Amino acid sequence: MRRYKLELVGLTLAAIAVFVPLIVFVDGSLIFLAAVAAFALVFVYLPFWRRRIRRAAQEAPRWQLDPE
Repeated sequence: MRRYKLELVGLTLAAIAVFVPLIVFVDGSLIFLAAVAAFALVFVYLPFWRRRIRRAAQEAPRWQLDPE
């Protein structure tokens, strides 16, 4: 499960690492493009990510512990 969470955090940090220098050093109007990318991340990528993480959680092995 940790891999899926790190994937999302890594993708977000990569987007920030790309857009912040572009906005600061190239052109401030690129903030609109960053907003479009954030929109795509939230409304396009996250539903697929949630389905994958739920599927992985359902397929994970279950513990069968009996009381002693």
